[in-house]
Amino acid sequence: MKHLFFAVFLASAILASCTKDEVTPYAPLDPNSSTNPVAPKQVPYGTVTAPFIAVSLQATAGSEFKIEKYRGDGTFRAALLDGYFAGSHFIDNPDFSPFGDKFIFAEDRSIYIMDVNTLQRQEVIGNVDAAMGIESTELSPDGSMIAYLTWNADFTLDLNIVGTSGEMTPVKLTDFESINSSAGPASFSPDGSKIAYTESENVVVSDLNGANKIRVTRGSGQIASYPIFNADGNRLIYFFYQDHGLTMVSADVSEAAGDDQMMVSLLGRYSITSASHPVLSADGTTIYFAGIASGFTNLYKVPVSGGVPERVAFNITNSGDYIVSGLDFIGWKTE
Repeated sequence: MKHLFFAVFLASAILASCTKDEVTPYAPLDPNSSTNPVAPKQVPYGTVTAPFIAVSLQATAGSEFKIEKYRGDGTFRAALLDGYFAGSHFIDNPDFSPFGDKFIFAEDRSIYIMDVNTLQRQEVIGNVDAAMGIESTELSPDGSMIAYLTWNADFTLDLNIVGTSGEMTPVKLTDFESINSSAGPASFSPDGSKIAYTESENVVVSDLNGANKIRVTRGSGQIASYPIFNADGNRLIYFFYQDHGLTMVSADVSEAAGDDQMMVSLLGRYSITSASHPVLSADGTTIYFAGIASGFTNLYKVPVSGGVPERVAFNITNSGDYIVSGLDFIGWKTE
């Protein structure tokens, strides 16, 4: 399905009869152990207050879309915007505002901003010139701009920016002509002055008009994906496939800094074979992401400073019916 990166194969059901006292946090995975820790019980559809992790889920068969939210330790989950997206919808990589009061998403050829409290939405831009539709919206830190991807007829993806007021003419940051080239999901710097994204296999950073482009990684033949800025905005964190498997690494925001990138976590060592949608915690110390290990789609967290990935929630989609299409950490608003 378009830009959705992985399929999910799951086997266990979540037990609904637990109480809060029965729930314990997940232990970090031990690569030297032949068996992973037993997943603690999770309580579905309880009360989940901020901070929480919002998980967007797209059906692998059909077009159902839904959102769930998890406590920061993964022990409780609840429906979010329950029932709003009933019916047929395809929404890939939407975005919540940091407070969780706005939901930004693209569907068909339009971009919308929804007020989460009133469920009222406004169209930011409609009838976008994209042969195959648009997806992957990202709100700037000040809420004034949205980055998004447009599908071309040759199945390449271009990155664009538009103002949330709807008055700004969209700015196209990339213009691919090769079927082997595409942009990836974007991330704004904390001060909103720069934007990071992928061009095919490499990570780049540019101004919001595409100027002053910095190629952080350069044609290594090893795929980099999902770059995000650290809290200070001076480093990028991204997934990187190396000879020993999937890793999470970081590099300075400078030309060719990826040549000297630093290891954050050897994800492949912990049987994590695919990962996507990294997000920072409110204090900037922790990275949350979705990953597949041994056929199960889980939520993980790892310190920005580096360390062992800790499983936050186990088996977060239902029997392979859904894949994770978006992830947000919402930590500043109390319900």
